[in-house]
Amino acid sequence: MARSLRRRSPVRSLRRRSPVRSLRRRSPVRSLRRRSPVRSLRRRSPVRSLRRRSPVRSLRRRSPVRSLRRRSPVRSLRRRSPVRSLRRRSPVRSLRRRSPVRSLRRRSPVRSLRRRSPVRSLRRRSPVRSLRRRSPVRSLRRRSPNLPDVVLYVAGVLACFGQNGLNTTMPDRLDVLTGSCMQIPCSFDIPDQNKYKFNSTIPTSGVWIKEKTHFDGHPENVIFNSSKMVNRYQGKITGNMSQKSCTTVFFNVTTNYTNRYFFRIESQPFLATDIGKSVEIVVRDLPSSPNITVSGEVKEGTSVSLNCSAVAPCPEHPPELTWTLPTQFTPENQMQENPDQTKSVLSTVTFAPSYLHHEKNITCTAVYPVGASNKTAEHNMMLHVSFSPKDTSASISPADPVLMGSCVILTCSSTANPPVTNFTWFQISEGKPAQVASGQSYSLNVTVGDGGLYYCEARNSHGCGKSREVQLTIKELPGWDSVL
Repeated sequence: MARSLRRRSPVRSLRRRSPVRSLRRRSPVRSLRRRSPVRSLRRRSPVRSLRRRSPVRSLRRRSPVRSLRRRSPVRSLRRRSPVRSLRRRSPVRSLRRRSPVRSLRRRSPVRSLRRRSPVRSLRRRSPVRSLRRRSPVRSLRRRSPNLPDVVLYVAGVLACFGQNGLNTTMPDRLDVLTGSCMQIPCSFDIPDQNKYKFNSTIPTSGVWIKEKTHFDGHPENVIFNSSKMVNRYQGKITGNMSQKSCTTVFFNVTTNYTNRYFFRIESQPFLATDIGKSVEIVVRDLPSSPNITVSGEVKEGTSVSLNCSAVAPCPEHPPELTWTLPTQFTPENQMQENPDQTKSVLSTVTFAPSYLHHEKNITCTAVYPVGASNKTAEHNMMLHVSFSPKDTSASISPADPVLMGSCVILTCSSTANPPVTNFTWFQISEGKPAQVASGQSYSLNVTVGDGGLYYCEARNSHGCGKSREVQLTIKELPGWDSVL
């Protein structure tokens, strides 16, 4: 009510309509100020107009880079962030934004070049940088301050982020006899990145792990540790660990030993297992057969060597090799090392074979001593001897004297390896041989000049053989002269 009275108050109405107030509004001096040519010139100043329409300023506003930055989803999320919103409304931040010094820094051409630098752009998009950010190892480091910076110990195995801390050399497989011993040839080396951690002067223990490299929670997988007096498997390391030799011998092997084994060294503070190399042990009740090889071609009259080799899984008790040959011989036995460092026994026999040894059996027998008994294995092989034609002979059918005009067949036979490739027939005429035919058989219809002596020759790649002479006799008819 009071407010309404004030609005309609005659005094207030008079003030509004006061001629003095009206004169002030319509004062020519005030009007001149508004329409002052100086003020008009300032507004329409060409310099000010050029600044507004400056192409450089226009390009900055329409710059695609600036447009992409404004529409970037990441920038959009940052703008909508409640924390960022609070920062924007902070009075202190507001003062910083309006600071003339800060404005100059933002518009600095040097800072602009740094932002648009191609090198900086490549660094941001680098796949290596991306992998480092998403790396699970980096994630573990951030969430677990107690983990070491370089090495992770997983189930007692030294793992340097995928790098093997130990390199061992051993055979892929060993065949062993039940009740005998077995020797695992072994050597190791330390990779270059871990050599500074290993000290050969510190006592080093060798550990053999069965089936898996991880023995945390499965102590039964550790079957041998050289630092302990009692182990699941009886054995000893015969190699010199300070010289990186880890050769180990196990005794009284049973069929339960059949498995895959890994080697590990422990030299405090260095602990490492070769997770990429293992040896497969196969335990058998019967030994594997020896192997017979022949050096060169077995040719008649030429010296040849026969070799018989048998594995020696327990070099302390090697097998004994014996030969069975169709001739006299003197064997030479020796222990040899194979390329995979395993041992074997080699027996060599040297002799000069003849054609009588062709297709004869030879035998090599290996006798393994196991405790108080022996276990035997043998290998049989047929001997193939190359020789020239032997026992060459010629025959005539019919053998009795034949009549003129009769059909006669001459046949040549011979033994050879490889088989005979060519047969040739000769007739002795006037004391000189003359070739009359070729082929294993020779057929003819008897004529006056066919009577006489014949022989054949058999030939292969190693030589030829000549048969004895045979007589072809023509039967005499009544009233005819006898024709030989």
